[in-house]
Amino acid sequence: MGLSLALFGLASLPLAFERTCALSAPIPAELMSAGLALLTASSDAARKNAALFTDAAVRYPVLLECFDSADGLCKLLYPLRQVVLLLQAGGPAELRAVRQVAYHASRALLQYVRAHLVLHMASLQRRLRDSQAPLALPQPHKPLNTTAAVMDELIAALHTDAKLAEVFVRTRWPLLEQLSEQNLVGLLLDLIRALPGEERYYSDICLYSLEVLQLITLSPLPRRSIIASSSSSSSTTPPHGSNPQQRTGMGILLHAASTGNATPFYGLADPEVIATALHVICNCVTAPPSLAYLLPAPGSNSGTSAAAAAASVVVDKPIEAHQTPQRAELPTPAELTGPPALELGPSAVSSHGRPSLGDALEAGYAAARQTVRASNGIRVLLMLLQSRQHLAPAAADRVRALACTAILGLARDSSIRHILTKLQVGKLLAELVGEPVAPSAAGAGSSRRDMNAGADEAAQGAATGAVWQERFHRAALELIAIATSSTSGGAGRHEHRLSAAAATDAAAPALLKIERAAIAASTPITYQPPELLLLIYEHLKASGLHGAAASLAKEAGLASSKGQQQQQQ
Repeated sequence: MGLSLALFGLASLPLAFERTCALSAPIPAELMSAGLALLTASSDAARKNAALFTDAAVRYPVLLECFDSADGLCKLLYPLRQVVLLLQAGGPAELRAVRQVAYHASRALLQYVRAHLVLHMASLQRRLRDSQAPLALPQPHKPLNTTAAVMDELIAALHTDAKLAEVFVRTRWPLLEQLSEQNLVGLLLDLIRALPGEERYYSDICLYSLEVLQLITLSPLPRRSIIASSSSSSSTTPPHGSNPQQRTGMGILLHAASTGNATPFYGLADPEVIATALHVICNCVTAPPSLAYLLPAPGSNSGTSAAAAAASVVVDKPIEAHQTPQRAELPTPAELTGPPALELGPSAVSSHGRPSLGDALEAGYAAARQTVRASNGIRVLLMLLQSRQHLAPAAADRVRALACTAILGLARDSSIRHILTKLQVGKLLAELVGEPVAPSAAGAGSSRRDMNAGADEAAQGAATGAVWQERFHRAALELIAIATSSTSGGAGRHEHRLSAAAATDAAAPALLKIERAAIAASTPITYQPPELLLLIYEHLKASGLHGAAASLAKEAGLASSKGQQQQQQ
């Protein structure tokens, strides 16, 4: 007990913690070993203090390396496995100590994944950076910045930087191998499914578990694990009030998105849980915009069974020229001379009969879309698209934008696109886009997802709400264009322009449409005489009056003028 209090006190003093990490080699490893040993202690207080220590320790690169070397992930997951077993067996999981230890362990797990993502992204950016650019060498005893704002910046970089996004999906992330060995995806899904919603600790554990899934599903391998986890909980008795459809991994995520792990104490659905679950679903069904150029066009025959059969080869086994080191280690002085060359463009094109990276990714997304459809996900997403009750304006805008993005990803499937057209989703979106914007309170955007949030984040609520409103409008217009176009998937460029114009017109407010009609009525339209005769000629020909059209063309000499216009075009 005394050792756990000492470790907790050390973790509470950042300056002392930094100086301890800067000591000689054996001391950080022994410190980390002592903390990991206490995670499986018999004392609840010792295990809670050890989890708090681990939460702070994994942000330091030197201790993170010691954590991985000592197989710390297995010990960190022990409290979470214990909670799942107690809940599934109907045991005394309501004990406060068990909830607290699991809560701090889930926080530490989220910090662990965040720290690895920061190091992995830094390694990829270092390889892509120009050799002449200065490179700051991170210090092992300094803590990494793992706040939620930094995670949002990394995700935004993957959504905007095509080279970074492509090399991210091509290279091997060593963390995923450790998570796969521990069956982390299945454990987190079981945890989300088994957790009751009547206690705040359980709601936070569910949120942290979903945030871990949001980060790791940026890579293709965990997405396939979610799709394949259809029978991970089939041997256990479903919790009270749940349906058998929740036994699938996607069904669990949809259930979390639809209910938000609502608690009777608060009486409201948790918008953070809903939004994070929607983030995971969006990662599974739609590619980031930076990778859109790699994917085949909707309705094409590129994403065939051959691509699905070779998806594991292309994604799981990266090309040798793009392999990363076994561990996301700190750069050595030799690496500072220049990053290795990366051949990104031509490697994404299929050759020798093998499917390309885009085909492999599209095969995974297509499988996820069918899983969402089989789990009644279309109804759930449409419900979230319309529901704004019991949610703050900023939270409702975020949920609506994410639900629309998920539906937009589902619409790449021709059968789902046909269903959306039959359900008149375009008409629904036109009504939603035309709704007046509710004023977003500054505090409505506050979030508890950031464990190291500053006091100035509450002032960013209105700006965040405006960003989500703009994202919803952009996704809604694109979805209206898809829903109002032909369902065959072979629409040409002219049809695409017409559908885009129809989407813009459908989303326009009624007053703006009246103004457009008034402007059009008061604007005189004049034609040049040859253009007017040519217009009459095309009208006569389209009406079946070929003789009159031929006489007009002969007398007015329209054939020569028409040929000149075609040559000019």
